[in-house]
Amino acid sequence: MAVATLTALAIGLTAAGTATSAVGQHKAGKAATKAAEFNTSVANAQAADAIERGRINENTYRQQIKSAIGATRAGFAGQNIVVGTGSAADVQADTAHQGEIDALQIRTDAQREAWGYSVQATNERMAGENAAREAKFGIASTLLGGGAQIAGSFRPKPKMPTQPYLPGRQQSLGVQSGLSKIGYVPTPSARNV
Repeated sequence: MAVATLTALAIGLTAAGTATSAVGQHKAGKAATKAAEFNTSVANAQAADAIERGRINENTYRQQIKSAIGATRAGFAGQNIVVGTGSAADVQADTAHQGEIDALQIRTDAQREAWGYSVQATNERMAGENAAREAKFGIASTLLGGGAQIAGSFRPKPKMPTQPYLPGRQQSLGVQSGLSKIGYVPTPSARNV
């Protein structure tokens, strides 16, 4: 009766340990998924912020170029130079052209920064999906392993040999030694060593 009680207790403890481990893996998977979702939303917000900052910086820079062109025109006019022709017009056109190139570079930089955050968001989302998948496989593995361990508890135990050990005599336990499997049988002098 005591053996049956201990066996039942061992089975119960194995089942409880298996269940606890499976629940822990489930919770860890959910926590990792939630963290990845949060990190994804942060990265998406950073991407949107990068685009918005880029738009603001681009517009601000264009205003600065317009102001610089206006100051250049005023300087030319103060020196009695006709601002709409010749070198004065060329200087203004070059300033406007270079200003537009710089403004477009500001936009491009913002888009690249946003792209980096978008890639980060994708990576975080994929990490969350992988964590959920890993948790499911871990739960399945734990449940299968625990089930196998419990099932093994019902397997009959092998009986111990009843023949006493006698020195100098080869014992037959129903198990072949590694040497006898390959055809080696020790000589009587080798058995007594």
